[in-house]
Amino acid sequence: EAKTGGSSLWLLGGESGVGKSRLVDEARTLALFDGWQVWRGQAAENGNLPYQLWRDIVPHIALTTVLTDLEAGVLKQIFPDLDSLLDRQIEVVPQSTSAGNQDRLSLTLVEAIKRQNQPTLILLEDIHWAREGFAPIKLLLNVVDQLPHVMVIGTFRNDESPNLPADLPTAELIELDRLNT
Repeated sequence: EAKTGGSSLWLLGGESGVGKSRLVDEARTLALFDGWQVWRGQAAENGNLPYQLWRDIVPHIALTTVLTDLEAGVLKQIFPDLDSLLDRQIEVVPQSTSAGNQDRLSLTLVEAIKRQNQPTLILLEDIHWAREGFAPIKLLLNVVDQLPHVMVIGTFRNDESPNLPADLPTAELIELDRLNT
């Protein structure tokens, strides 16, 4: 569906070691072979960096999207070396309230993703640890029908966060069980 202009958001749940990352790697390989751009982010259990989930994705966004100075300044909060990557001086946008700053970061990420002009697979691993990085996922879900050629797959440990799918009720859910002997 994403290849022909649709979009979707999938949750892939299962215990640690059940094969979520392996399945995501297969999706990545197939997408790359088919000419898609693939972006991968990962949250960390004790990640102290805000928006850790999106730190490896922002450089891809910056290289595939024409960013306004305001958008670049907002994204520089997530990826401080953005001026070096884009070879231009970028001023960090002053932060507002915590909630306002989170909304602005989420909106900026989603708006940049909307402007992609080729099929894009976004792999978000361990979203159960995402904390503030979870807000853009919720926003993506709300506008998924406006995202041309985008497929998002988020992995989570359903033994650690069994209620996570309730936070994203319209996402497609796949749960992997352990293999029997």
